[in-house]
Amino acid sequence: MNLYLRYFDKELLATSVDEAIDFLSSIREIGMNEELEADIRDYAASDVFYPKRYKVRQRVYFIIIKTTAATMADFKQKKALRPIPAGPVAEKRDLAATAMTRLTEERLGWYEGELDFKRVVMIPTTGKHEYR
Repeated sequence: MNLYLRYFDKELLATSVDEAIDFLSSIREIGMNEELEADIRDYAASDVFYPKRYKVRQRVYFIIIKTTAATMADFKQKKALRPIPAGPVAEKRDLAATAMTRLTEERLGWYEGELDFKRVVMIPTTGKHEYR
């Protein structure tokens, strides 16, 4: 797993966490410390694939993205997109889709119901509207 790091126009596709930390240490504005280094190592070791951003100062961030791209060109052309696993998330979507289709199915039979039609009427004294 490679890490893509970007801070303004400085970017790197790092093959290891140490390479990424060296890159961030070379940027003076970021102010690399032990806490940030530990957090980056935890992110790289985790199963999370969402991009992570770190605040440098007000409204200024650098980002880290996990990728399987071997080169920067592959990453830029999005050749290393991760396929969505057919795990529990996909099953939940399927269950939700079947619930929606069950609601739209027509079933023969008699249905009892009551409709109460109202219309919006303006009250002349206040100029406001209400249902009647």
